[in-house]
This record gives sequence, C-alpha cells and structure tokens, in this order.
Amino acid sequence: YGKYGKAFRIATPGRDIILFSNAEVLQELKTLPNSIAAFRPAGDEMIQSSYTFHEGILQDAYHVDLMRKNMTEKLSNLLPDIVEEITEAFEGLTNIKNEWTNLNIFNISIVKCILISLVGIPICQNLDYLDSVNQFSLNIMKSALIIDTVPWFLRGIVNSFLKKSDAENIIIMHIGREFEIRRKAKKSQSTSNIIASDAIQWILDAVPPETPILKLVQKLMFFNFASVHTTSIALTHILYDLAAHPEFQDPVCIEIEEVLRAEGGWTKQAITKMKKLDSILRESLRLNGAAIVTVVRKIITPYTFIDGTFAPKDTWVGAASTTIHHSPELYKDPEIFDGFRFYEKRQLKENSFHFQTTSLALDYLPFGIGKNSCPGRFFATIELKVAVAYILCNYRLRLNGGASGKRPQNIYEGFVCMPDPTTGIELKEREDRQKSVLFPSHMASHK
Repeated sequence: YGKYGKAFRIATPGRDIILFSNAEVLQELKTLPNSIAAFRPAGDEMIQSSYTFHEGILQDAYHVDLMRKNMTEKLSNLLPDIVEEITEAFEGLTNIKNEWTNLNIFNISIVKCILISLVGIPICQNLDYLDSVNQFSLNIMKSALIIDTVPWFLRGIVNSFLKKSDAENIIIMHIGREFEIRRKAKKSQSTSNIIASDAIQWILDAVPPETPILKLVQKLMFFNFASVHTTSIALTHILYDLAAHPEFQDPVCIEIEEVLRAEGGWTKQAITKMKKLDSILRESLRLNGAAIVTVVRKIITPYTFIDGTFAPKDTWVGAASTTIHHSPELYKDPEIFDGFRFYEKRQLKENSFHFQTTSLALDYLPFGIGKNSCPGRFFATIELKVAVAYILCNYRLRLNGGASGKRPQNIYEGFVCMPDPTTGIELKEREDRQKSVLFPSHMASHK
C-alpha cells in the first residue's frame, strides 16, 4: 500500500493505526488543529504515562517550550562541556590502542553530555545517577510496550506485576534534593547556589511555586527519557553505517579537522560548516531512523482526509516514514547508504540551506513535521556531531570480521528501530591520531 501512496490500517491490541505516505495527505495532517488530530494525547498513550510517569505529563507540556527556548538557545554555552564530557566518557570507558578491538557502541552512550544541559556538573558525572537514568529509560520503553498490548481494564493489574528497579528512587534521591536546595534559595532570594543554565532551574522557573517535588523530578525524568534513549540509538546506527562504509571515514575526518582549525575550535559556526558530516547523519537517519512510524496523532474529532480515508475518534494516524524514506520515487537507490547524498544536493546554490539533518520535509520525517516536530533536534544533532567527530578523528571503524563482515541487523520493537545492542563494531587508533585537533590532550589545551 505505502509505495503506491495508499493509506493502510494496522490493528493492534491497543487501537487501530492508520498510516499515510501520500505527500498531500501528510501536508493536510501537518496543518490539522489539535481539536481534530493531537500529538500529546497520542504521546501519553505511547509511553503509557499514567503508569510510567504520571497521567497527563505530555498534556502539561511546558517541557516542550523549555527545550525550544532554553536548550537550543544555550547551545553555544554548553558546547565546551559537551566536548569535554564526550571525550572523558569515551576515553574513560574504553581502552582502544593500535589493534582492532571489538566495542559494544550501544553501551558507550553519550548520556553524560546529554545530562549536562539537564542537571549540570557534577550530578551528570555521578555514575550511580548515570546508570539509573539509562536503566529508567529502558524500563519505560519495555513497560509501555507490554502495557499497551493488553485491554485498558487489565493494564493496572499487568503494571503491578512488572518488575520495578531502584532506578527511579535513585534519580529522585539525587534530583529531589537539588530541587529542594534551589527552591529554598529562590525563596530566600539567594542566587549563590542557583545554576541558571540547566533544566532543573528552567523547570523551577516555569512551574507554580508549590508544585510537589515529585512532579518536578518526574518532569526532569521525562526530559532524560526523551533525550537519552533516542540519541544513543541514533549514534549507534550512524557508527554502524560508517563502519559498513569505510570509504566515507577519511573525507569526513579531513573536513572536520579543516573546519575546526579554521574556526579555532568548536563553535556553532564550525558545526554548520561540517556539511559532509551533516550529510552522513541525515542519510543514516533516513535509512536507519530510530522510528519506523512518525508524525503520530490521536484523532479527537472524527475526520475524513482528502484521499477519502475516514479516521474515527480515538484512532491513531501517522506517517509510514520507513516506506517514504525507502521510496525509489523519492530517492535514487534508496536501499543503499550514500553518505554524501545530501552533501551533493547542497552544492547547488539554491539548496545550500536545505537538506540538513535538522531540516523538516514531507519526504524526510525522523523529527516529524509541523508545530509538533521534535523541539530537541538541534541539540541532539550537535551532540551527535561532536560524538561522531571525536570518534572518527581518533579511531578507524570497521565491521566485525573486517571486509567480509556485515552490518548488524536492526531489531524492531513496536515502532522502534533498534541497532543490535549485542554485536558492536571494531575500532583501532588512527596512525596519526596525535596530530588531530581532536586528540584529547590538544582539546584540553584549547579549552
């Protein structure tokens, strides 16, 4: 159905889902008001928030505005810490020398640098807290998938049997205390202990003064969940793709080195000039995106789309993004990873500001479209670029088994396209690593 642009329906235990791939219908869906098709009710059901967080966490969605107004605006200030934490995290968790070494990339996540913007240093460096954030994110995904497969009247019973970890209590212990300290400092008009550029402070500034601490912590835990897991999935996919296509590694590394030397280090301007790296990210998200269905909405008012498809109340609708991203009508050789596909498009003057990783389009949907598109995509993309650049300029990548190896098969859980977390790839130090501007000691001297 999808490749012919026809809508199709999937019946699941939780609900019916109608998926579109026709550009005109997706444009219509993009512009529908929340009174007809809304994202937040669908998002609440998707993560079963009434069981995994608290009911309506997405309805009370000031976190979206916080991400748009704070996280994105403060990228320049956060860049030095992001670079430092990625370097320390990778070097501290690995021991790669000049021989090929297998590494489970999915477990070497960039959680620490993500959490800089959310909780700041030193909390983001607490290993107990980091492990708990990772575990909590995995628990949310697993619990939501299980709860969503049973009828609504059995969900509370099923939830009571799901194994709970101590991750949530550990997070509450660390962050609850910090919320208390900051709230007291704010009441006493003392600014000496307030760090204004992290999500703890953003949340405190946005909520009513007497909001329960637990609700504040849960809002931050949602930040963690929304940021950590999807970014780790994307990073692993990108590195798997680069290992499977080593011909792109040197050209991208050369571009990164040249830009950083010309710009004097990591700046937002430097990142925008890394067009080959940006193309690698966009192509990986196209071919191996973290979600096979995006632009998900819940129908609030029964509606008939322009192609004649009728969507009853409480039905989900969305975009069959994998069908679109793999369409030969939209992409030449769509099943092939062409790392410079979008770099070449941007060589045309009229395309110089288009076809970027964060650009939204009806034929490129990893971040959705319209007013409900991912508000954290700019921050996530910068995290990914810094991580990929650091790894690529310090190490060579290849698949397990060398030239005869195959890219690890993706694993699908619901709408999620997971990289195989058990296989990993092989890395070894670049021969001229110490000359790189991204060699750890050089980075420290330029800080």
